[in-house]
Amino acid sequence: MNSWYRRFRNWCNLNSGVFTLVFGIVATIGLFKFNNINFEFAATFLDKLLAVLLFKVQIPFYLLIISMIVAGLYVFRLRKRYRVESISSKFLVGIWRNEWTIDGRVGTETIQITDDLRYLFLDGRHRFNLTDIHVDPSSGEVKFTKRGVHPDESRNLKNILTIRNNELLVGQEENYQIRYIRLPN
Repeated sequence: MNSWYRRFRNWCNLNSGVFTLVFGIVATIGLFKFNNINFEFAATFLDKLLAVLLFKVQIPFYLLIISMIVAGLYVFRLRKRYRVESISSKFLVGIWRNEWTIDGRVGTETIQITDDLRYLFLDGRHRFNLTDIHVDPSSGEVKFTKRGVHPDESRNLKNILTIRNNELLVGQEENYQIRYIRLPN
């Protein structure tokens, strides 16, 4: 229930300008003289509503514009807004299967990314730290660098990944293809 309230509150905050526009259009519609409408054949409420909407062709047109504005904002801005709130570097925390392809050879390893952004093998070996993390929610892109922590592992591997869904990241590490698939904990 709390998430529905939060979504509704964010939607209201995001669309306060739309509400002003909608009320402005409704006020403009209010300037029409509805006392000229013939309600003689309108017996029910729906018949009266239909008579009002068909009185002037402009009124359904205004309603169409209002509905298109609200639908457009919902589809484009609201979805983007929730995506911005829900993606951070903590998105990477969890257990992942890492698959890569180098010169036609496929490799795989299962790793864990901890809360402090350490890159660990499941046996506990600490191999990399994740640094320079940039999440771009509008494009669904995640960039980070895996920096080696041991003297014999001095590589700095730059990852540029696209978020396909919450369980799949696809992209490149340096100059080869890589995929991160989230595994259940």
